[in-house]
Amino acid sequence: RSRAILRAPFDLQGARLVRRDPLGLIPLAASSFEDAAGASSFASTGHIASADGKALLVLARPQASAFDIQFTKQLLADVRRSVAIVEERLQEHGVRVGYTGSYAFALEDEATIRADIRRYVVLALAVVLVIFYAGYRNLRILPFVTWPLMLSTLTSFSASLVFFDSLNAVSTSFAAILYGLSIDSAVHYYTRLLQERRELPLQQAVARTLSRMGGANLVASATTAAVFAIIGASSLRGIAQLGDLTAFGMAVNIMQFFVLYPALSFAMPGTATLPYAGETPRLGAIAEWCSRHARTVLFAGAVIAVVAAVGASRVGFDSNLLSLRPSGSPAAEIHDRITAKFGASAGAGAVLVRAADIEKALQRAENVERQLRRYLAEGKLESVRAVSAMLPSQRTQRQRLARFEELRPSQRIGDIRAAMTAAGFVPDQFEELFTRLAASPRPLVQYGDPALAPFSAPIARMVRPGTDGFTVGVFLEPAAGVRLSEIERDLRRDVTEIEMVVTGRGLLEEELERLLRREVLWFFFGSFVLNLAIIFAQLRRLGLSLALLGVPTLVVVICIALMRWIGGGIGPANLIVVPLLIGIGVDYSVYFAERYFETSSPGEAARLGGRALSISALTTMAGFGFLGLSNYPALADLGTLSAFGLLLCLIGSVTLAPALLSLTRRL
Repeated sequence: RSRAILRAPFDLQGARLVRRDPLGLIPLAASSFEDAAGASSFASTGHIASADGKALLVLARPQASAFDIQFTKQLLADVRRSVAIVEERLQEHGVRVGYTGSYAFALEDEATIRADIRRYVVLALAVVLVIFYAGYRNLRILPFVTWPLMLSTLTSFSASLVFFDSLNAVSTSFAAILYGLSIDSAVHYYTRLLQERRELPLQQAVARTLSRMGGANLVASATTAAVFAIIGASSLRGIAQLGDLTAFGMAVNIMQFFVLYPALSFAMPGTATLPYAGETPRLGAIAEWCSRHARTVLFAGAVIAVVAAVGASRVGFDSNLLSLRPSGSPAAEIHDRITAKFGASAGAGAVLVRAADIEKALQRAENVERQLRRYLAEGKLESVRAVSAMLPSQRTQRQRLARFEELRPSQRIGDIRAAMTAAGFVPDQFEELFTRLAASPRPLVQYGDPALAPFSAPIARMVRPGTDGFTVGVFLEPAAGVRLSEIERDLRRDVTEIEMVVTGRGLLEEELERLLRREVLWFFFGSFVLNLAIIFAQLRRLGLSLALLGVPTLVVVICIALMRWIGGGIGPANLIVVPLLIGIGVDYSVYFAERYFETSSPGEAARLGGRALSISALTTMAGFGFLGLSNYPALADLGTLSAFGLLLCLIGSVTLAPALLSLTRRL
């Protein structure tokens, strides 16, 4: 091969390369470097190029965090301006530029959150106004809705500024949720006030409304606040913020019911006059029939519960981190292209070791790499990439040089000259090689040497200096059918003398799945027990308290089964559907029970309170339903599933709840 290169006409560069390296040591080293970088290669600039040479990956490590949104905006603006300067030349050569990474994702998230909030406010307000007008034939209820809503939402936002550094796409949705929840109290208060106002003067009507509905509102709002407080104990930051802020808003709402609503009634007495009766005889007839045929209704409910329980028991968990990204994300699309072009995979991971100085860190990384190479030979791994090919530890360099000296290279020069002469070469043309072979002592390569400049990009990816030492990473890709957690288990068993951190998307998703399993059980049982305690404290009857929780509990099981039947699973966002439906769904049963205890007739209770139940449920469904329009698929699923579950809770409050209450009172 070397002879053919030397004979090639006009190929002076090739001839120089052969003179410098007739033994082919440079290609051997290059293959080692390529193996260290996986399917990528290194451009002469130090950037990472794809194996086909058609894509170049430029890595940047900004000084500030991506959560500093002002810094991120300025950073991306500066980068785009720099690209714009050479944009015409890039287009001439068919070069396209894309951006991804945490900074690009942060800007997309901010824009998506802003757009979602605007959509929630405008659409939800319009639909709620339509619901109010359809329910009352006028909009006189608006003062009872807007003032408390503004107060609870603004105070919750103020609390977020005090207790949280920032909000994310999930936690900001508390505004839409609180929008629907806080309206319920206003609807029930206003409907009852209108009914009392037909027989009593305003002051007495307000007093009776508070006395008759105060207990029910306290229980309903407290149970909702309680489940969101339980959500606030979540280990997921966005979910916890959502729970804390909504629980705080509901606590404010309880105070508003006894203070702000009466004040509004006296400040605007004209709003409390309405000729429309507001009764719902059809719902009354349904509730009466279900009460008379309680055993039949409960049997049907039991059948539905068994079928749903079978489906719910087989539900999976959606721990895919990419499902939390907004749909149509350019940064996510670029990320996927990089993954395909540069040979990365979702199962890839890294082993990180730390030490106070670079030499110890490199030695520890080499010990880990040595064990991973054994797994590679056993077929457990698809690839292993380490910095040792470009920057071995000085210990390893000395060992390699010692083995090289055992070959006695200075004494072998004569043998090499003779072999080259016999092969038809002129040995004098290769003096540069002989000089290097005879050199002694041979210098060691150290971190930061100018000779390593062409490899600065991959070295910077694998070696990170810090204030307290160095971190060195060894990258690996498990073989098909092998999980990263299995490699971590084996590695910790086989390399016990080194402290290490094994990380990767696979491990994160497995940990997320374990967290989801724990939290869904905690959310369900915690919400159930806490709601039961609150209701029992008011009613002092355990059987009756359990009956009121029967409807939302059944709805939760149905919704979990629905996740299974539509091919989804419990994820970080729709996880809160479980406590949410228990906390909100029980409100409908509590308000129905309040009327039932007052009239002793399920039909009369539904006739008098059905309109308030329907309007409050529809407005809450609107608050959640418009989350279904979010650009975040996970958040959209939460909104759609919650709206469907609340519809089932409303239906259950006038069908199953009358049957349960009727049977409970007979017992």
